[in-house]
Amino acid sequence: MRGSLGKLVAGSLSLAGRWQKQQLRRLNVHEYQGAELMSKYGVNVPKGVAVSSVEEVKEAVISVFPNEKEVSLLSQTIKKEKKDC
Repeated sequence: MRGSLGKLVAGSLSLAGRWQKQQLRRLNVHEYQGAELMSKYGVNVPKGVAVSSVEEVKEAVISVFPNEKEVSLLSQTIKKEKKDC
């Protein structure tokens, strides 16, 4: 049963891919940049701050999240796509 389901899903995905045009992404932004942009145009986004050092993390937690007992940290990089040779 599981093998049949896997074949069905794989076949459906390959069939769907034939009719779809390849999506090109020309804009690379970090999550914090996208959040700033959406916030500027009225979209509700979670509170956050971008930092680049451990010292900045400590300062941000104290100044931006003074009453929070726990915060989440997220590391982000933009990976360049590999070109076919």
